[in-house]
Amino acid sequence: MPYWSETPYKLGANAIKFSARPITTQANVKPAVTGPDYLCEVMVKQIGSEDVYFEFLIQVQNDPVKMPVEDSVVDWDEEIAPFQRVALIRIPKQDISDPVNLDIAEQLSFTPWHALPEHRPLGSINRARRVIYQTLSEFRHSMNGTARREPTEYGSYWRHEGGDDD
Repeated sequence: MPYWSETPYKLGANAIKFSARPITTQANVKPAVTGPDYLCEVMVKQIGSEDVYFEFLIQVQNDPVKMPVEDSVVDWDEEIAPFQRVALIRIPKQDISDPVNLDIAEQLSFTPWHALPEHRPLGSINRARRVIYQTLSEFRHSMNGTARREPTEYGSYWRHEGGDDD
């Protein structure tokens, strides 16, 4: 399933939107029987059997009227600003159901504000999201009785099969 930003982000002097599109060798077929955790089960199976790849693409704003920063409801037309591939994301084959990995994931907080200043979220929707995500993270960690902390460098939090940090 592809992912994309509905809101814009800064990339140097530009405003951009991004997309992560899967590159896979497996067909994404919904299981015949689905329980409450079927998406997790499918992900555990796929990442447990192979490396998973996404191409990371950006769409650079080239018309601030047709591609506004402050109105996230307006789709940025791919005819006038096509997505461009800038990177390849590799998620190494691993057992994401390992209790240590689940514990790490439970302690993380997703926020688009985990970014360098030159890559920060733009627009009023993102400014509102900053407060909401921070508040929800604090509440969740408080309810779970866990410290709120984030990895500060690659390898400081993550384990890989065989211990390699590639």
